[in-house]
Amino acid sequence: MGSTAGILPRVRAGGFLPPALGSSDPATVERVGERAAPTLLVMAGLAAAYFLTAKLTITLSHHWRVHPIWSPVGIAVAVLLIFGPRVWPGIAVGSFMIGWTQGVPADIGTMVAQTMGPLLVVRLLEAGHRRVSLDDPPGVLRLAVGGAVGMLPVAVLATAVNDANHYIAGGNWLHFGADWWVGDTMGILLVTPFLLGLRSWRLADTGRWVEVAVAIAAAAVGTRLLFSGSLPLMFLVFPFTLWAALRFPPPVIAALNVVVAGIAIWTTAEGYGPFSGMPSTTSLVLLESFNAAVAITSLVLGAAVTTAHRLARENERLHAEVRSQLEAVSASRSRIVESAYRERHRVERDLHDGAQQRLVSLAYSLGLAVSRAAPRVDDEARATLARTLDEVRLTLSELRSLAQGIHPALLTQGGLGTALESLAEQATIPVAVRAPLGRFPPVIEAAAYFVVSESLANVAKHARARAARVSVTETADGLVVDVVDDGIGGADPGRGSGLTGLVDRVCALDGHFHIDSPLGGGTRIRAVLPCDWS
Repeated sequence: MGSTAGILPRVRAGGFLPPALGSSDPATVERVGERAAPTLLVMAGLAAAYFLTAKLTITLSHHWRVHPIWSPVGIAVAVLLIFGPRVWPGIAVGSFMIGWTQGVPADIGTMVAQTMGPLLVVRLLEAGHRRVSLDDPPGVLRLAVGGAVGMLPVAVLATAVNDANHYIAGGNWLHFGADWWVGDTMGILLVTPFLLGLRSWRLADTGRWVEVAVAIAAAAVGTRLLFSGSLPLMFLVFPFTLWAALRFPPPVIAALNVVVAGIAIWTTAEGYGPFSGMPSTTSLVLLESFNAAVAITSLVLGAAVTTAHRLARENERLHAEVRSQLEAVSASRSRIVESAYRERHRVERDLHDGAQQRLVSLAYSLGLAVSRAAPRVDDEARATLARTLDEVRLTLSELRSLAQGIHPALLTQGGLGTALESLAEQATIPVAVRAPLGRFPPVIEAAAYFVVSESLANVAKHARARAARVSVTETADGLVVDVVDDGIGGADPGRGSGLTGLVDRVCALDGHFHIDSPLGGGTRIRAVLPCDWS
């Protein structure tokens, strides 16, 4: 007999055992034991729940050959989805115990079918590594379709086993298989959502518990009353379930569906309601169609409402982020505008106190030199001094204009009204000015001044106007600057950089800029600047 060394590693490599079982590391063995203990408890709990709910279902559903809602399969699918397929032996044990207590312990075929069904359904639901969720309509529909498709081969196998054992009377194997399939599918559709929802949902306060109790009680009473007679009024159950779908999360909807379906099955089995008085198969099909319609409609609507609430919360969160970012951008823009204003003011001051003063001194010296030129200085030298003096004076004038364009000293000293009067006096056409005498934030005054300055420059260049009017008023919206001319109109910010620069300057201060310039109708430029800008 050969050595057995290496048998476990080969078996493990072949995929028959988990990797940890081939390890001799004590720590690894201990971790395996720690995981195995909870798994065994889950298996035991699943077997007990499967057995007890099966016994209860069999007791309550004696009216039909098979059971309208096979709730154990719904429990099995939910447990497999939560804890994983490794707890499947609990289903087999529970199914075996049911067979034992029913007197058919050797019915291995049925036990295999009942064990295989939930595993197949879970495999279909988790295909593509997708998570089963009741919070979105596709998840609910996937659960319904996966349950129906997964339990179809189980119904075929169970029917074949029962027919081979002569448990199906009269050869009605097709009706038997359809009834078996419908019962399993309804167990998944009604019980699984309830258990999956209970895993993660909590009611926020006692008031909601009261509202849930009232909703379930109202649905129960309404269903009992609607199924107390033979009139086909069962569709009136829908307002109860739809109201719950609009108000509550999926677990409450699933609980209400279980209550409605349970009362509908019980009353029909007792001979009441619109589905009684029919052949058992017809009655079962109609009843389960009603239960399926109620469950799917309410769960899909509830999932849609839950999705809408989640999207609303996400939308609000994104809005809050955008508002925070906009506030940061606005604060940053304010700092940039303030910094640019201070820099322009500094440049204007440096030009005025530095270069302008030196040029003034140079012009004075040159003028003095020209006036004191000795008679012996020839005419050419005198002419050169005179031309130099003219160039210095022209440079000084241009430098003053440049400083005025950067930041007018008169605006700082006399305020907006005085500065605008000076602009009007320099204009080539009559300009009427109406402006307040008060002072405003320096940045706002500078923006208003340059709006008027650039507008009057455009009037002189392009408008062919005979007159213009400047109006500055303080309103609740801020400082309103209007520049109106009677020229040819047609001004367009998109065709020049001057008006575009004004738009950018005003918008940088959270202001508003508007141009009304119809052809032949003159131009009206309006800027609204916030007086409380900081």
